[in-house]
Amino acid sequence: MGKRRSLSLFWAGYAASQIGTAAWRLALPWVALVQTSSVWSLVAVSLATIVPELVFGPLGGTLADRLPRLPTLMTMDAGRMVLYGITCLLVIGSGDHSSAITYGLTAVQALDASVGILYTSTRTAVLRELSTHADVPLKSLLGKDRAVRNTADIVGTGAGGAMVAATSMSVVLGVNAASFLLALIGLSLVWSLFPREARWVRPATKARDGKSFTWEGARIAKHQPLVRDALSRQLVLNLPMPVITLGFPLILEARGASATMLGLTWAAFSLGSLGMSLYTGRRKDESMGNRPRRGWLITAGATFLLAAALTLPTPCMPVLLVVLGVLFTRTLLDANLQWQTRLDSQVTGRVAALASVLARVAAVLSTVAVAAVASWGHKSAGLPSTALAITVIALGFLMAAPCGDTASAGAEPAPTPPARTVGTR
Repeated sequence: MGKRRSLSLFWAGYAASQIGTAAWRLALPWVALVQTSSVWSLVAVSLATIVPELVFGPLGGTLADRLPRLPTLMTMDAGRMVLYGITCLLVIGSGDHSSAITYGLTAVQALDASVGILYTSTRTAVLRELSTHADVPLKSLLGKDRAVRNTADIVGTGAGGAMVAATSMSVVLGVNAASFLLALIGLSLVWSLFPREARWVRPATKARDGKSFTWEGARIAKHQPLVRDALSRQLVLNLPMPVITLGFPLILEARGASATMLGLTWAAFSLGSLGMSLYTGRRKDESMGNRPRRGWLITAGATFLLAAALTLPTPCMPVLLVVLGVLFTRTLLDANLQWQTRLDSQVTGRVAALASVLARVAAVLSTVAVAAVASWGHKSAGLPSTALAITVIALGFLMAAPCGDTASAGAEPAPTPPARTVGTR
């Protein structure tokens, strides 16, 4: 089979697995909320994704640097296919209308999220090796990877909502298991593009422990005002995400809407995010990463719009979520560039590891806060108020934000570490 066809089927299999995963992650919180009528069951689903990422996130790159990458990736796809296939059969056999099944599915999600940490780091390393062996530019492979993932989020969330509304959770599980089978087939075709002696080779470099790698990122940021500011913005940017992932299911369920509307809402946010990613990728903007105050102003405006979106009539929500996706992605890309362009390329991995940990900490804190507000019965007013509180936090950081590049004057140069794979998402 030709290289072009193998790569095409590889991307098709990856797209299928991402669509199945997006559908599953949309369906699980909705089913948990409907079956248990408990805000805290929704929190359990969210924490089942966030906590494994927080605990194992710094270790993902370390493990990926010590295992044969392509066989590890294929093993994980095969394992997830078996996991979801068995879960599907168990749900069919026992029925998917009980609280016990819901909490069992939450445990499955926690296991999947733990595996996903290593999967993300390993996949990035595989793409680097594929670039060498298949003679394809790495930038092209990474760009396709992001485009496929973002597009699959749009398609998968919409399809997941429709499937839950029209069928049952067992159908979503079955589709997800089948999607990993397609991904495994795609990887088996790429296997032939690797030389025989390179398929089972472990990386030659020994990576340091991921935890120490994260602490070194904190030490670097300590001496870089603009890097600290960018990390602060990433921290605050992750506070509204649980308001979106928890708030909209709660409000839509209270209004009697279907899972299809939730799927359209989340797909709208992903569509806005994809559009902004493509726009910034093709248009060179010299101001990106150079105006911290403007970034904080956009962050505050986005959280204020989120508060407005939570109070709008249901049909209007997807429209405003497109705008929110654009704004959140714009300021997140701006924050990333703010520290990436000021550090050596081999040092950015340390700060990226720290940024990933900070993002998960913010998500955990915000998830608990949103659940506490919602459990007191203040869904209609409390959730918008939570978004407005985050707006005030962003405005507070705006007042203290550095004015520009002059803030980094006199910063201590960061040491250069050995290259390694970083387990961030």
